[in-house]
Amino acid sequence: MILNRNRRGADRRSNMRPTEILSNEHKVIKKMLEITSEVCERISSNEAVNPGHLKDIVLFFKGFADACHHGKEEEILFRELTDSGFPKEGGPVGAMLAEHVMGRKLIAEMASAAEDFGDGKEDAGVRFLQNAQQYIGLLSDHIHKEDNILFAMADQKLTSEQQDRILQRFKSFEHDDMGVGTHEEFLKLVERLEQEYLKQKTT
Repeated sequence: MILNRNRRGADRRSNMRPTEILSNEHKVIKKMLEITSEVCERISSNEAVNPGHLKDIVLFFKGFADACHHGKEEEILFRELTDSGFPKEGGPVGAMLAEHVMGRKLIAEMASAAEDFGDGKEDAGVRFLQNAQQYIGLLSDHIHKEDNILFAMADQKLTSEQQDRILQRFKSFEHDDMGVGTHEEFLKLVERLEQEYLKQKTT
């Protein structure tokens, strides 16, 4: 998988810059976006889709992409940047925060549609498809801007002491806010759905 789950992998992450950790998480999120795109194709083609998988996708975007990943950005990295002079409203940080809010609204719509899909409601698949496609477009563009613009600016602006402080706060966030093992469980979820929707496609 994209992020090594063993102790050696955790040690490697501790030696990374904060933006490298976030960029690695972007790779995991992009994999789930790819999976979601395949699910949308199957819905569009009237192929059978496991309703539980729609709920799994929503669970990942709520728990990993938003609570874990965006949580670390908003509560830690972005606060350090605004404390260092980046404007919170307007500018790259403000733009990313606004897109996080937009993403949450789309996730909420996807969650509602996923529940209705499981209950067999007729329009639920189309609703999930429409909101998921918007979310895929939004988050793909969002990740590109962070990886290629904001994170480069952060690397230039933040001192080594600030970066060390952010890394320590990332560790505390994962342990205290998310819970031990939660990150790894989300990685397993991506692997399972990847096997179901992407690996089968290439065989």
